[in-house]
Amino acid sequence: MFSAALDLFLLCKLPFAQFTFSRTLSALAITILSCLFMFTPSMQKHMTDPKMGAQVVVVLLIVSGWIDFIVQLVITKWWMKRGHRWDGQGDLFNLILASELLASCLSRPLSIMIEQQSEAYSPLLFFVVSLFFYSVVVKANALSGAIPKATLSYSFAGVVIAGGLARVIAVISEFLLLLLREAVNTN
Repeated sequence: MFSAALDLFLLCKLPFAQFTFSRTLSALAITILSCLFMFTPSMQKHMTDPKMGAQVVVVLLIVSGWIDFIVQLVITKWWMKRGHRWDGQGDLFNLILASELLASCLSRPLSIMIEQQSEAYSPLLFFVVSLFFYSVVVKANALSGAIPKATLSYSFAGVVIAGGLARVIAVISEFLLLLLREAVNTN
């Protein structure tokens, strides 16, 4: 998984055969990446809040990360099947994970460092934002490399649509889970 992720990060085009690694390992990677945000100072504040609790924060982060990933997967699958560009063969789950793995592993610790700094504009912020935009290019390049009928521009549009909708749905789901938690606490 990590060699495929590195190749994709370096913008190498790989066929679907390169993404046949364990789904259990992929699921573990998604869960760990989701939990990395619990080390930010703002999440630490929520984890020590007796009303919220550490367990609730961890569950919210994991659920949000999985919702984000699944929505991206479903929308990307639909987008790539439009116009018969993709026949559904190949492991899109592992391709999407591998395409965002390295950028996520780099950006999440840097995001934590940025939040811990007292400066309004950290030099690391430029790097994290650049890394975010580069990760969109990496994912689009990975899709166009594995799916020959999908052009880079078509793949790029699909990544932007899937990523945008996934973030919106993940934020809404977090909000609804917090409302549910509040309703349970008040009763």
